[in-house]
Amino acid sequence: MNSVTYFMISNVLSQDPSLGRLDKSAFSQQTLLEIFLSSITNTEGIIEDSTEPISTWRNLTFNESGELTRISWEGMNLEGSIELKWLPSTLKFLTLKSNHLSGSLDLTDLPDDTQSLFLLRNAFTGSIDLTRLPDSMLLLDVSGNHLSGCIDVTKLPASLKVLMLHSNDFSGWTDFRAIPETLKILSLCRTNLEGDLVQKVSTQKFSSTNSKVNIIIEE
Repeated sequence: MNSVTYFMISNVLSQDPSLGRLDKSAFSQQTLLEIFLSSITNTEGIIEDSTEPISTWRNLTFNESGELTRISWEGMNLEGSIELKWLPSTLKFLTLKSNHLSGSLDLTDLPDDTQSLFLLRNAFTGSIDLTRLPDSMLLLDVSGNHLSGCIDVTKLPASLKVLMLHSNDFSGWTDFRAIPETLKILSLCRTNLEGDLVQKVSTQKFSSTNSKVNIIIEE
């Protein structure tokens, strides 16, 4: 995809953010992934020639219909930023852990079928919105970044099993009363969060070391 095409697509969608979700199916997986990579400054470990089809890119997995379902780009020293809204709608699994990615994280427009998102050990900053995660989400790990601000965990999807928020700069009082009973693992260690968190001892494993969150064990 040339720079003119990228500019035209980005310009149209930026004028009305809702179009990003509504019209994404009109673009090929190739186009979407090229846009996603366009803000990463060193992609040599993923692709050598921008004209190559994504079927030749490294560490991608496709289903029998040729749809992209998995991206595994961990520990590749990637630098730059990412816009998760450009991920193809068929994606279920994404790991970008242990890179040098920075900038903000918008979790409000992930593919509907996203199940696992590993963004740990990067340099992401700013606040995150946890109120619009996909209903299919099983695991979210954003630990080991520089994320900050308050968090809202009152609207987590019932499907979510693992939520890793530790080693960030999150702060403020948090209402944990609506944490779904289906959430099995929650890590809030090494943050500045505050609040009371009820843990069912038989089914859940929560941790809050080096934070101001008080875990109340319920038999």
